[in-house]
Amino acid sequence: MASASAFFTAALAVHGDPAEVITDRAPALANAIDGLIPAALHNTGQYEKPGSNATTAA
Repeated sequence: MASASAFFTAALAVHGDPAEVITDRAPALANAIDGLIPAALHNTGQYEKPGSNATTAA
């Protein structure tokens, strides 16, 4: 998680706070986003499989 937080801290310093962050569903990224920019929408929709139920764990 430390490397994900460092990445987002550096990106935020250059680009500011985003309204939306698009990533894969890696837990470290989700934790870093929630901790650093909780108001941003964390969009992982493009990585969902067609016909999958996002509320069901694989």
